[in-house]
Amino acid sequence: FCPPEPKLHHRIQSLTVEGAEGFEMGPGRRILWVGAVCVAIRAVAAGDAPCGVVSATDTLAAAQVQARAMLTKFPCVEVHLEPRTYTMTAPLALTAADGNTAWIGAPGTEITAGVDVPPSAWTPSGSIPGAFDLPSLNFINRTGFGIPTSSTQLALLVRGGSPTGWKPMHLARWPNVPFDNGAAAAPPFNWSLIEAVPNASCGVECKGFTWEKGTDRPLRWANAAAEGRLFVHGFFKYMWRDTVTSITVLNPATRLMEAPSPIGVGVTPGGVWFAYNLHEELDTPGEFVLNRTDGTLSAILPTNNDGGATAALPDSAAHDGWGCVENGAVVCTTRLVPMWAASSLITITDAHNITLRSLAISGAAAVAIDVQGGSNISVEQCTIDNVQTGMLVDDSPSGASASDVSLLGTEIGYTALQASTFTGGNRTDLVKPGFLVENCHFHNFGRFVYTYQPGVGLSGVGTTVRKNLFRSSYHVAILYSGNDHLIELNEFHHVVSITFDSGAIYAGRDLTSRGTVIRHNLFHHLDSDSPTPSPCNAATSCIRQAVYIDDYESGVNITGNIFYKMMNGFFSNKGSNFFFGNNLFVEVGIAVRQSGADTWRPGPPDGVQGIFQKLHSVPYTGEIWAERYPELSSRYGGWVEAASPPPDSATPLGNVYGVNAVVNATGPTTWEEQHGWTINARGTFSLEKAYYDPTGADTHRFDVGKDNVALAHPGFASSDPGGSLNFSLLPDSPLFALGWVAIPEGDIGPDATVRRNN
Repeated sequence: FCPPEPKLHHRIQSLTVEGAEGFEMGPGRRILWVGAVCVAIRAVAAGDAPCGVVSATDTLAAAQVQARAMLTKFPCVEVHLEPRTYTMTAPLALTAADGNTAWIGAPGTEITAGVDVPPSAWTPSGSIPGAFDLPSLNFINRTGFGIPTSSTQLALLVRGGSPTGWKPMHLARWPNVPFDNGAAAAPPFNWSLIEAVPNASCGVECKGFTWEKGTDRPLRWANAAAEGRLFVHGFFKYMWRDTVTSITVLNPATRLMEAPSPIGVGVTPGGVWFAYNLHEELDTPGEFVLNRTDGTLSAILPTNNDGGATAALPDSAAHDGWGCVENGAVVCTTRLVPMWAASSLITITDAHNITLRSLAISGAAAVAIDVQGGSNISVEQCTIDNVQTGMLVDDSPSGASASDVSLLGTEIGYTALQASTFTGGNRTDLVKPGFLVENCHFHNFGRFVYTYQPGVGLSGVGTTVRKNLFRSSYHVAILYSGNDHLIELNEFHHVVSITFDSGAIYAGRDLTSRGTVIRHNLFHHLDSDSPTPSPCNAATSCIRQAVYIDDYESGVNITGNIFYKMMNGFFSNKGSNFFFGNNLFVEVGIAVRQSGADTWRPGPPDGVQGIFQKLHSVPYTGEIWAERYPELSSRYGGWVEAASPPPDSATPLGNVYGVNAVVNATGPTTWEEQHGWTINARGTFSLEKAYYDPTGADTHRFDVGKDNVALAHPGFASSDPGGSLNFSLLPDSPLFALGWVAIPEGDIGPDATVRRNN
């Protein structure tokens, strides 16, 4: 579209542009740009009519009825929403009958499934007496890695202060965390440690653990355990695998807490956990809890950024605009988000030519926008927050694939699970669906389940993820599988902030998932800024990196990326057929790690599950796949037994490392040393070309050996490249003589208008 003009949907029959020789458009085509000229097309073909307009003065469902009627008279319809709150009691279900419609919000338009609570409803003690539907309000599922999550828990939102917008409070918990008003770069965390496991050989059947000596805090929760309202959330074994479970046994004498069923992932000393949903722990601003006996909602509303006040309703008007209380009375707006009967707020099923623009969706225990099948679906310039999931795209119930679906210029944050997921394309024929995620801002995703809930999830073939910002999450930002995705010009910071054995971009355990290009992205500050970093334990590989291609996943092109301030840059675990070149590493731990294979483990619980089955589920020896990925059929064509390892699995083959520059790397991490690895042992590689030590003394543990060049200085244009996040090079940088190609830093990340709360 032509800024600041709106995107136009009028059809044209043909167009000839002076100066564009031979340029012509066929019927039904659109033109956006011609050379450097922005062309806004307002004319329509003879006999055609402009779009009809419906004003949504009542409910969205009523507007849908009017729009369908108007589609019998007009080729397209725009539904204009008013600047008010639309409270949903049922999903807006758009189908083929709603094709060629655009739903357009105005400043102040908001869609919610929540219940707004007026300030007058709060008592001076900081509570709202009963009259809530308890079964729907206080439901907490057992959730976590590998556990299907059908719903999420009660949420209480508050609006005010700066940054603006709805911010979620959290159920009362211990240890405490501050209220997350969106100002901090990384989401808050705080944990207690598991001291011991009563039965060390219980494995995945473990149900309990003992808390640390020296604290008696859990003693106050005995009634909560007996009443079924004590829940714990933790990384009980691996720091990449979290679980939420109830605790029904609390033994003060032995300090034992026990779940009613196996936690499922095992339990180990050094695992971390916190307890929540506790009246007994309502003591910090930003916390709330619901009394299941009488339906009373109690809260300590946020007062300031550091959460220092402890009174039930402190006078907080002077604190950074987030004061919710003045003279003992609540003055800010609150919203209660109960469980919702439907799984989605807006569904688009087998519909064509649908646009959702400038909508604010806030407060729903459901998927905000669920696209199933259909084509030419565009979600533009929307704000989606405090929902279960922002946007899902998948095949329709009839099996029809979605195509040409775009998510543009949209902010999605504070989601209970993933922010968005795109599934599409035909892997048999490697046909791309035309999915595009561009110029968006994803933040604070995975709030209720911490792991494998990405900002963008990709599966299938050929989705483009371009010019987005990913920030403020506990685990992965992009989780992908499938083929030929393009991930470019994105910025990542303060993601994977507490987890280990994880990456900002992660893929793994599929030999057929290849062809993806990861280029021209900026990764920085991937470790948490917390003064108390998250602990790791002996059961976990204590590593954290920007790009993690795991367990035989192969065939990725990683080019022209910038890695700054993180533990590790890139890790390929047993992968082959990579190209890795023209990447810049500044102040990282290990720049590149490449491991060979260890003992082949084809089965569960901790093995490389399903690799053989995944290989034989696609026609990898057929004409299309053999031409696109010839290494698959040539290397694995003879692999006919799942119990045997893949051919040459101990040797990463076909990996090409081009010119890469490393500035001030610190060398192997402690974890590497514990396992007896050094930077040049089997399992890792030194970089191929460029290495820089500003002191002139090789104090790092990278060898400047064969095919490496020690540089006096890389030639940064900025005197403080890290502080300014400007890593561009001067024209006379010695890297250019080695074949370096300038990275388009000015194009990385979303446009300035999308950079909110950054």
